[in-house]
Amino acid sequence: MADLDTKIDASPEDITSAANWLGKLKTGFDDAHTSMVNTASERTEISGEFGQALNEYVNDLASGCSSASSELKTTIDVINSWHDQVVWRKQDMAGYRDDAKAGNLTVRDDRYIQAPDSVPDPGDLPKSATGKQKSTWQTAHDEYTKYLEKAQLFDDLQEDANETRKKLTDWVTQHM
Repeated sequence: MADLDTKIDASPEDITSAANWLGKLKTGFDDAHTSMVNTASERTEISGEFGQALNEYVNDLASGCSSASSELKTTIDVINSWHDQVVWRKQDMAGYRDDAKAGNLTVRDDRYIQAPDSVPDPGDLPKSATGKQKSTWQTAHDEYTKYLEKAQLFDDLQEDANETRKKLTDWVTQHM
């Protein structure tokens, strides 16, 4: 069995930075829209073809700024939601690593859950076993039982980690 990689390769801090940058851009569009709307009364004093062309141009720009701001708001909301999804999925993966440690599985680099080393099945205790053979068999049987428990835990964690990745991927597919 291969190791289980629990890393979610996304940085919540970088996602927040992207949302903040887009927020500044949105503020710029909002400010530009407000400035253009506030000049409407002054622009009406300009007459003729030039005045009409200027008003149409500025109104188009104001409308474009308003549309861009509206679209950015939606995008920022989605990015902030993505941030939350990444944080939650990272928390899920941290929980799986904690479960692995509690179940005596090895976690390397706070990322990889190692599959347990396989232990051979000692089979059934022979009926005519001596005391020493019984003791040796019991030790082998106990080690095999521990291995089966670890292997089951590893399989469960692998299934959980795969489901967590699927949740994040499905969310991205649906919303981004």
